[in-house]
Amino acid sequence: MLSLSSCLATASDELASATCSSTPSILMVMKSLYCIALFVASFAWASLSAQSSLDSIRTSLAQSQSSLDSLDRLQELCRLFYTGSTKNHDSLRIYSLMGYTMADDMNQDSIYIDLIGLHAISFFRKDTARYFQYMELAEQRAVAQMWPALASRYSYYQASRAINFNQTRRALRLLRRSIDYLDQAELSDTLTQKDLIMKSRMLSRTSTALLYLFDYEAALEASVLLREQARVTGEDFSIIEAQISFVDIYSSALQDSVISIDGDRRAYYESELRHSLDTLLSLTADSDNPKYITRHSYALSKYGDHYVSTGREDLALQSYRQARDIAAKHSSEYSHFQAL
Repeated sequence: MLSLSSCLATASDELASATCSSTPSILMVMKSLYCIALFVASFAWASLSAQSSLDSIRTSLAQSQSSLDSLDRLQELCRLFYTGSTKNHDSLRIYSLMGYTMADDMNQDSIYIDLIGLHAISFFRKDTARYFQYMELAEQRAVAQMWPALASRYSYYQASRAINFNQTRRALRLLRRSIDYLDQAELSDTLTQKDLIMKSRMLSRTSTALLYLFDYEAALEASVLLREQARVTGEDFSIIEAQISFVDIYSSALQDSVISIDGDRRAYYESELRHSLDTLLSLTADSDNPKYITRHSYALSKYGDHYVSTGREDLALQSYRQARDIAAKHSSEYSHFQAL
């Protein structure tokens, strides 16, 4: 019996050569190798948890009577390797490669997009360049099929990764592209509640990225859009995030030593900062939700910062103590540290 490693190595070689030739014989060999590799895989990884689920899908793969049925089972297997106790990025990389290649040959665009996206995820910690490469391929296929909401999702995944690497301008470009896709989808009334929530996240991150670039006015515009979007979706937490954006923007602008804000504009920013802080405190008051408690403590700490900047140390100490007490009461280490 062939070993799993030798079988998969052979399959990989055939996949590479198939890109240079489209003759029927090579395609037949390729599909045969898929079947062999998937059948052998049904006997592997005996030590993985959730073994019954894996065995069930592998048995289905070995017994599949059609290529489409095999592709469906393969997609399920990749999903298991993506999440939970069966998470295994090395296995995900192998099977998603086979899967998106099969899906491409069979013109199964939605499965192709899903599996090439999973293939990208298998490189999340291993090879960032390939992560971006395959996510962009998923995005491009969604655009080609005129699925803008789906394209938006894959553009957003790229933006999130760019943020992780402090590639702010790249992230901003991808975020704006993601929002543009959703705006296109909205024209045809194809947005789901999940898409609307995703748009709120995109706007929040856009505001943050603009703040990092010291473009305060543009950041404020994004925060206004975020607040409006949150009201549309009825998502309370997004409204809170919008208020945090306003607090961060106004406080950063007032403390900026390079871009001096004086006179009436400074007075306006100080007034808006206090209003944003008051609103944030009101939205997060009397809640047992840890996220709300953390943000309530954050607002008190920012109030303390504001009082320090205006020379009212007694009020600053009062705000810091309130933030510390709330954090200590609810065991919020981050907020406790921030207040200290």
